[in-house]
Amino acid sequence: MTDQIAELQTLLTEAEDLFKRLQDRIKIIDALNLAPLALFRQIIDMGDAVRLLAEANEGHGSIQMVPLLRSMLENFFSLEYILARDSKNSQDQSTRSLAWFWFCIHQEIKFRERLNPSTARGKDFRQQLKSAGSLGEALLDHVRGRSKKAYDTKDLYERLEESDLVDLERTYQQKKKQKKKEGKNWEPRYFFELVDSIRGIEGLARKIGRWPVYEIYYRWFSAGVHGTDPVSLLRQEPAGTVRFRPLTANDEPGRCVEWASYLLYFSAFAVLGHYRPILEEDAMDPQT
Repeated sequence: MTDQIAELQTLLTEAEDLFKRLQDRIKIIDALNLAPLALFRQIIDMGDAVRLLAEANEGHGSIQMVPLLRSMLENFFSLEYILARDSKNSQDQSTRSLAWFWFCIHQEIKFRERLNPSTARGKDFRQQLKSAGSLGEALLDHVRGRSKKAYDTKDLYERLEESDLVDLERTYQQKKKQKKKEGKNWEPRYFFELVDSIRGIEGLARKIGRWPVYEIYYRWFSAGVHGTDPVSLLRQEPAGTVRFRPLTANDEPGRCVEWASYLLYFSAFAVLGHYRPILEEDAMDPQT
């Protein structure tokens, strides 16, 4: 597996170099550039974690790498969607990238309001904790007494009112109002549900033409993440007895390292294709 680790390390070095060049060239990471760069950064980070596990456990198990690969794959799907792999309409890139940023802001709003006792979400959350028994009370003690200032959402709501996000916020409010009329409490589970009729990660994979990858690999990775893949935990001994695998069982970790390399390569390829004009302009600049 040494060669596979070395290949992954080379790709990580090249991906990190590409990321640094883009960050230096773009200079201001605005809402449009934040999504693709953040997703690419996450893919690099997860790939590096796979490398560290492979180096630390060479010749041992791969099961510890599966959650990292699932994270890489989901980020890769989102990255290709945002870069509009399925569309020739450049406006799709802007809309999807901003929708990702919009979704992140709303996630943070919900988190802060849930922990702030002065908000409706916070009051409801505390009631739910109180009714959850001793564990709920323990969690309530954990969040009680925290500074309300730490959970202030004024800056986040103000950001949603700025010109690049205001249309998306209006779309969200209109959809939510319409669903309420239908007797439904609607909230998008993923950022792409705000701007596209896509259902879940499988729908996202279909949208970008990656359904076979989803069906074979994402499902496999997800089973390990959700704890619904008992077969991977079991081994049959020579005597015929079935027992749980040891922590250091050899599970062909090379396959996982290869998959990390594939995802890193295709992610870098997508990012490079999107930002090529900027990088080519940079290469012609005598000051760089």
